[in-house]
Amino acid sequence: MKLNLHANPAQTAVALLLSLLAICSLAQGEIPEDALLPERQVNEIFDIANEEYKAGNYENAVSMYEGILSTFAIRNADIHYNMGNAHFKLGHYGKAIASYRRALQISPREQDILANLRLARNMARDKLDSPKSTELLREIFFFHYEFSKMESECIFLIMYCVGVLAGVVALLKKSRAARWTAFGALAVMVVFGLSSLVHTYRQARPSEAVVIAAEAGVRTGPGETYLVSFSLHDGAELEISKTLDGWHQIELSDGRRGWIKDADMEII
Repeated sequence: MKLNLHANPAQTAVALLLSLLAICSLAQGEIPEDALLPERQVNEIFDIANEEYKAGNYENAVSMYEGILSTFAIRNADIHYNMGNAHFKLGHYGKAIASYRRALQISPREQDILANLRLARNMARDKLDSPKSTELLREIFFFHYEFSKMESECIFLIMYCVGVLAGVVALLKKSRAARWTAFGALAVMVVFGLSSLVHTYRQARPSEAVVIAAEAGVRTGPGETYLVSFSLHDGAELEISKTLDGWHQIELSDGRRGWIKDADMEII
């Protein structure tokens, strides 16, 4: 079947957009392609874990949520969110924050996750401000933080198709509107393509962490023989600048810096 170049370009673009959005929705499903066979088993374990949570058996619920994530290699916001709730009930505020933030990486605009993350942060003993440079970057590149990696990739593909279609129409019909549509699609494609690359880079080289120990000594060097210069507590969120032999160098917004051992923190 040949493409009808005389068809209404707006209708064709809408059809492409709807088709790609449907594909993206399927791609963000709960179970990845390589885990379709045990889907029923995953759902059964998830339901049992939820029942354990409702019964107040929070440690059992956490173990089951962790088992699903490790055994089936699933990236699912609901599992991370529920596990964060269980950790919160246990008073593990650092682990709760880590779970909520992982859930936000998948569903960055989910209001329940954002609300519970705020609650967990309020329970943290150390109130650490984000660096002003980080806040400025979030304001300028808001689209990067508002869309997940999968969503950025889907928007990139949609804009690619729209741009190609508009470019063809512009060449054949000398349409100014189609030409500007192609340029606009190209600009959006570049923006979300770069956003997707940043997501990929940060997943490959994570630089953020949360303290999960009741009290973690921040030392002057990467080892137990170095002096403790100050301490951080459960729930403190950190930026990692360097890693060496199971120790992580961190720097706080107030200029303090030091080294924390891997066991006292959880990398996001």
